[in-house]
Amino acid sequence: MARAKQAPLAWRELAAGLGIGIIICTLMHWGAGRADGGAETKLKSRGAWEEPRQPRPSILAFVGVQTGFTTDPRPKYNYEARRAALRASWFPGSRQELARLEHEEGIVARFVIGHSSDPRKEAALAAEAAQHGDMLRLDLVEGYAGLPAKTIAFLRAVTQQWNPQYIVKADDDVYVRLDCLPHAARQWAALHADYIGCMKTGPVIKSPKYRWYEPQHTLIGAEYFAHAWGTIYVLSGRVAADLAAMRDGALRHFANEDVTIGSWLLAFNASHYDDRRLCEAGCSEKSLAVYDIPQCAGLADGMARAPRFGRGVAARCCAGVLLLLAILARAAPGAPVPNLILFSIDDDTLESSWKVMYVDTILAGGLANPNGCRVPVTWFTASHARNTVTGSCAVVQRAYSKGHELAVHTYTHPRKTNTFTYQQWADEASLQRQWLLDCGIPAKDIQGFRSPGFEASPPLASVLRDQGYLYDSSLSAANWTEKPYPLAGSTEVPAYVLGGKGPTVGRRVDPTPADGMTLLQRFMADFQRKQGTGVPVPVMVHEPYLRKKPNRQQIVQFLQWATRQPDTWVLSFAQALAYYKAPPGTPVAEVLKGFTCDPATGPLSRR
Repeated sequence: MARAKQAPLAWRELAAGLGIGIIICTLMHWGAGRADGGAETKLKSRGAWEEPRQPRPSILAFVGVQTGFTTDPRPKYNYEARRAALRASWFPGSRQELARLEHEEGIVARFVIGHSSDPRKEAALAAEAAQHGDMLRLDLVEGYAGLPAKTIAFLRAVTQQWNPQYIVKADDDVYVRLDCLPHAARQWAALHADYIGCMKTGPVIKSPKYRWYEPQHTLIGAEYFAHAWGTIYVLSGRVAADLAAMRDGALRHFANEDVTIGSWLLAFNASHYDDRRLCEAGCSEKSLAVYDIPQCAGLADGMARAPRFGRGVAARCCAGVLLLLAILARAAPGAPVPNLILFSIDDDTLESSWKVMYVDTILAGGLANPNGCRVPVTWFTASHARNTVTGSCAVVQRAYSKGHELAVHTYTHPRKTNTFTYQQWADEASLQRQWLLDCGIPAKDIQGFRSPGFEASPPLASVLRDQGYLYDSSLSAANWTEKPYPLAGSTEVPAYVLGGKGPTVGRRVDPTPADGMTLLQRFMADFQRKQGTGVPVPVMVHEPYLRKKPNRQQIVQFLQWATRQPDTWVLSFAQALAYYKAPPGTPVAEVLKGFTCDPATGPLSRR
């Protein structure tokens, strides 16, 4: 296993990038926050330090699964169901198994939780803890102090009672390979690794409109320093003890727990290690943690057809993940919501349009969905715009053969359509539809319409209904949370606007940078605020815009980044509507079986 590269900046440069005030503040309080004995001290509930009364047992690893109190019946907050699911899959399900794991492997596993101000919830959890004996209770009220404070309390509680070589912090929606942990811990020790996880960097979100907003962004700069994903990461016992020894208030807290931990580790003499086994998207012999469950389910089906895996650890891993998913589905109704991206191009369907979209963007960017198909595009076509021929049947047929969608954007791309009569709309829509039919596109697959300039007049809805269109995408979204909705016998897929501030941020197609945000950052921020909501992210362009290399590069970078996120799909509008209309819980991959696939593993045909 090759050791990951250390952060490329020197310590002083890292401190400058983070904000020198953070480092100085932390180090100034270093001595004041520690007591003699370092890791051999114990924190009492009042915050005073004393020597431990008895030696702490040495263990290889402590695995702490962060959990909480159920706040409402939605699956996301049904923590009792989550704990039950984990006990039925990878987490030790009995006191005997907990004891065996500790005595034979040196691993202690516990659910980590504070207290509740609700006596009934407190009593219920106390009964659960007494039954299973697998809780580590923290001296704090859940939901009051915030996640960074809970992390510090967690580290203090562990280092008070045990002397661990490593501490694993995991969320309660992760499948952890406890059977592989001893070997991994020995590898980390050989590398003298202190901070282990899937390291990441990225743009700092500076606007309060977006998820992951960082109020202290001026202390960090434009890009985050390297830090591990918060879903699961590992700290050495030495670093954990040093953090636990810091006095309350000595460490700065940022808005997000993973960023906060990463900033603290910059102030310590800690060795970072990027271990991608902790964020495996699928099951394999090397997996340490799996939390991309939809992709792992797909891999499990593949392994059933691959004898080389036999009954090995990879097969058991996927079986365990699928068991966890099934139990969560039964215990907490509701399926994971995929992340959807709608990719479209308006106006021309010429050879130049095909080259810049398919060859220079999709092929050159290696853009593919989790099912192995290249990403599709919805072409809103206008074949005779600007008083000239702007459509090619050869291009339309080629796009259709690759699984792209051909929709209508009027025949001549007229202006001032907000005053159009019924007959004017009927002529424009029917002429372009007929052109597509004459090019060989089946009538059943010509489903959508978009008006030029997103301008519409009241008769348009009646025209689309009478001509049998299944959806329109001409109206602006009321807000970023609005999903497609029924309208006059069809469906309206709103024309979304990316977030941000500035004179041109209201553009729905051909988006521009915003104040303090690049185009890539705007796309990423829109994805992050919509993640898990089912609201699609728009990528809407014209050919001239896409021909500009900086625009195309940032769109490709966004789509490459987004398609690496769990359960994320770039869809045509027709595919998205089919997903929305499918029974709840239907996987996107299942919906897409009814559509043409352009296999990413096939020849990279430029035709």
